[in-house]
Amino acid sequence: MVSPLQPRSLAYQQGVHDEALRLQEIATYVNTVAFSKLFSLWMEVPQKTRKEMSYNGAVASRDGDPVHYTCPFSKQCYFDPTNRIYSAALAVLAPELSTGQFGNPVTNIGSRGDICESIMGYVYLAEIGLTATGLTSEVLCEVKCVSALIDECSWLCYQLAWRVSSSESFQDWIRWVIETAAWRKDVPAIKGFAISLSYEVMLLPTAKHGFLDSAIEWVN
Repeated sequence: MVSPLQPRSLAYQQGVHDEALRLQEIATYVNTVAFSKLFSLWMEVPQKTRKEMSYNGAVASRDGDPVHYTCPFSKQCYFDPTNRIYSAALAVLAPELSTGQFGNPVTNIGSRGDICESIMGYVYLAEIGLTATGLTSEVLCEVKCVSALIDECSWLCYQLAWRVSSSESFQDWIRWVIETAAWRKDVPAIKGFAISLSYEVMLLPTAKHGFLDSAIEWVN
């Protein structure tokens, strides 16, 4: 699910949080359309099955992270970063998911959280020798491939949310990630996100949004 196109370079990095840059690289090089289609397909899995798997899905704890659960087999620690963080991770990986381009739009924050948790929950259950019923082998294969990216994006979003000053700041940084990735890939605007590929989107979030003392302009 990696985009085959060679993207434009992002000419500046000064003033950009490291987590935002890493999210931006992921958003640039993955095929967001393919991810959006996969997540839409995942919503066709019976709700009861998805919910049961979601109880077993969480983000792997890194140094300094909370620990909400420790696997008794692998001793790996996990934590729940909240549905707000999962929703932002989905926005990075699959912005088209909110538009209904490949099925019913998925905008409810709880449903978006369940998508992430259930996918990671499936992989966790598979790793300890358990399986989920009601899923085709093709879907399961795809799920295992994307679970690690969901974990990484969710963790980066969690870290970014801690760095910025407010919920509005966090949302604007996620929008910056999505918009600059779209510019780098030279893709058309995504309906529903009001993404523009104009000069203005290449400005970093400004002080009026609680981010930086001044905007740093894109230099061609």
